[in-house]
Amino acid sequence: MAKFRYLQFVYALAREGSFKGAALELHVSQPALSKGIAALEREYGMQLFDRSTRPLQPTAAGRLVLVEAERCLQGQEVLRRKLMAIEGLSSKQIRIAWGPYAYGCFADRFASAFQNEFPTVDLTYLSTSWLDAPTLVTRGEADLAVADISTLSSQDYEITPLRSTPIRLVCGPSHPLVKRTSVSLDDVFQFKLAICNIPLWARPWLRANMPDVDPRDTPACLVTDDYRLIQDLVVRNDYCTLIAAEAYATEIRKGALVARELPAAPSTNAGIILPANSLANSELGEAVRVLGELDRATDLVECV
Repeated sequence: MAKFRYLQFVYALAREGSFKGAALELHVSQPALSKGIAALEREYGMQLFDRSTRPLQPTAAGRLVLVEAERCLQGQEVLRRKLMAIEGLSSKQIRIAWGPYAYGCFADRFASAFQNEFPTVDLTYLSTSWLDAPTLVTRGEADLAVADISTLSSQDYEITPLRSTPIRLVCGPSHPLVKRTSVSLDDVFQFKLAICNIPLWARPWLRANMPDVDPRDTPACLVTDDYRLIQDLVVRNDYCTLIAAEAYATEIRKGALVARELPAAPSTNAGIILPANSLANSELGEAVRVLGELDRATDLVECV
């Protein structure tokens, strides 16, 4: 069993490219992850990863072990599904509406963690704006949402708040703003800016820095709730963005993006949103539990 766990370590380390990223994904400590990789390297008598590269790259031996790791993990999943079938458990579905920050921070990790535990439950993802996601729950188009909870009533929804994280400036490592000793919001507005639609908790901050701004408008060149489009533009150094940096944690850890602090920046006010009295549904209750665990395991991104 220990060796199977170590193969999971190899697979995660190859995918994340760093011990910190792999440890976060697997919810283990970095020392435990390092000891597992070292144990396999001692057993096989060769190094599995080149520690001199960033991100880490598997060696020739590591690539062979990676193939075996993937085969074992797939076999484990097939076995789990067959055992569930013996119990006569039918496949179910959960539809999740994600706000942009929530999608970037949790969506991929949630899919992996939840379906490892509940392989017969299918997931459908709906990516939408901070404000529109709860509406999809109200209309019955989503079973739960992970989005802004600023204006929601606990009488209408089951609400589980998530940890608040501050808004940061995120840009490419060669962007001119990276070289400045300090950065103000006014400095940011001098460059091409791509952002998501402004949630309610961020608007007072924007108005405080720009008293004449129309709250329906923004100083951004591009407004979109497609956080991956923003990521692509920022990685190429064409744009910078304002967002909770944890949405781009992987790219920041790899050095493809940089996070900077901004004075008096607001923090997110996100939560898990379900229809009232729906936590009796066991699958939804488990989804809330897994999301809460991921939220608590998320490290805040370090700023330069």
